[in-house]
Amino acid sequence: MKIPFGPHKLQHCVLWEPDEVKHQTVVFYFHGGAYLLGDPESMIDAANVYNSQGYRFCSVGFRWVPFHRFPAQLDDAMNGIKAAVSWMDQNGIATDKIAIGGASAGGHLAMMICYGRELQRKYDFPAEKIRACISIAGISNADDMLVKPFPCYALWRRYVDLPTFGSRTRESMREAAAPYSPIKLLDELSAQSQPDEETSLPPFLAIHGYADKMSPYVHEVEFVDKLNAISRGNDGAYGTGGSNSAGYSNKSSNGSFMPPSRLATLRTIDKWTWQHMILTVTLHKHKVESFAPLRELFAWLGKIDEG
Repeated sequence: MKIPFGPHKLQHCVLWEPDEVKHQTVVFYFHGGAYLLGDPESMIDAANVYNSQGYRFCSVGFRWVPFHRFPAQLDDAMNGIKAAVSWMDQNGIATDKIAIGGASAGGHLAMMICYGRELQRKYDFPAEKIRACISIAGISNADDMLVKPFPCYALWRRYVDLPTFGSRTRESMREAAAPYSPIKLLDELSAQSQPDEETSLPPFLAIHGYADKMSPYVHEVEFVDKLNAISRGNDGAYGTGGSNSAGYSNKSSNGSFMPPSRLATLRTIDKWTWQHMILTVTLHKHKVESFAPLRELFAWLGKIDEG
């Protein structure tokens, strides 16, 4: 099912229905491609995987840079989900529980939507519906995509439409990108003396290769640590955190996967061959039953869906 939300050919969502709906949670997903390429239809492998587990899967499109400078992609991401939710509500599909995920640049969008309180308010986004956030080698530090790839201000300006108030330094570029950096968004949440009363923070799961250089693994570690620290610092008021420490091993004593009680979980792929493109392109080509990271993802998501 194609759900348009704007006049551009990429401003549409594609909804895939499973043969049998087993879960109430609807999964919204953004493709990768550095905001330079990709379309909603390219997520067919991911749709097949989620459908096989009984989830509705909605791939959300967005326009590309440099034809539409960032943050046009966030505009489309927010508006696309809202349009799809509205369409589903009108057609009898419950949207009380949604999960938002993405790969690479798509993970960047997912994290901004799930943890950007000011961004949620700006776009009047129904944050109370969000039950989970999924990052597949997502960009958690905006510097890695919105600053570092550009050697000069003139080139940066062709791709990014953010104010620098007359300055053309790299520091001003970095400051302009900060409100769109998931790690910086967590810093803002951490600075709050009391949790936001509007809604709790959704649980977070990342799958990331430790050898990833395009979306550095260390930045995903930093994001997970900060998110868990926020939860612990507020006695779990932001989510399902609490006294458990941050960590990256989710195995019980018998080797089976245990859905975590902490807010954020990082599933590390410790093979050096799993660079950025290998993970983001091939992850959903695997069968859930035979690939541990996918089994663990759906064990985690299933637990959340039951709650």
